[in-house]
Amino acid sequence: MQENTLPNLFLTAPTGKPVGAVRTKGYAFAYQAFGKYMWDSKSKEITPMVLAKADDALAQKVYDKIWSELPPKDKWYLSFIVQKDSMDASELLEITKKKHSDWSEQRRRLIEKGVIDGQVRGKIILKLPRFKEYVESKQF
Repeated sequence: MQENTLPNLFLTAPTGKPVGAVRTKGYAFAYQAFGKYMWDSKSKEITPMVLAKADDALAQKVYDKIWSELPPKDKWYLSFIVQKDSMDASELLEITKKKHSDWSEQRRRLIEKGVIDGQVRGKIILKLPRFKEYVESKQF
């Protein structure tokens, strides 16, 4: 029997989804970055070096552009949003001490930029893989 030589990025998790799809949240560029750096390092695992290189690629090719186009108020809200992968909008408003009307414009912009998922009413879900770590590195 031949040994499985695929990196763990492409194997199936207990959830039935490929490990890479879970880690990359289905974001194609992240999937490609992880795959490239795993291939380059001849690793079947996502090592700290692979993670660092993928994070750098995401930052340079995607996240820096998104971040540079966000107004300060959006960045401020993101500093709270990234504390969890998902949270209720009411929780965000409670911790920020803001009203729903204060948040609606930022919510719309973050959805349009593809940063958060607006499909589930009342829920704020980060869509971009490793964006939490990116925002944390930018903390003001």
